[in-house]
Amino acid sequence: SIDSSGNVVALTFFSATQSLSRVGAGGLCDVLRRRGLSGAVVVLGGLVFMLVGYACFVVNTEGLLFVGVLCAGVGFGSAWPVMVVVVAELFGEEHLGGNYMVYDGVASAVGALVFGKFIPEEIYDAHTEDGETDCYGKECFRLTYVIIV
Repeated sequence: SIDSSGNVVALTFFSATQSLSRVGAGGLCDVLRRRGLSGAVVVLGGLVFMLVGYACFVVNTEGLLFVGVLCAGVGFGSAWPVMVVVVAELFGEEHLGGNYMVYDGVASAVGALVFGKFIPEEIYDAHTEDGETDCYGKECFRLTYVIIV
């Protein structure tokens, strides 16, 4: 467990890495597109970084916390901005706003309901003592996190 100053450092580190990744991913996407590759390659790379980052969080050691923050920041910063380019590549630019919202808006809404409400609620309730409404300890949330990763 890290103290509150470590949390501030981790949050600042995440913000910096995701911001720099946004710039880098855009440039990388342009280079790949000039070479005939899709921007989806950058999105896939970003998703791999996110997976590694979240896996580091599951291990739950202070040393891997910052590796996880770095990977999650790079992944988040590189994957989501390039999704606009990928949607334009797949469906054209005529209805880009509507098409992009299918990927970002609908996926976010469904994901929030399934992974942010239904699954955690069931797991939390399964780990509460009979007659209790509160759950204490890692077991209340760990399985939810592993499923989301």
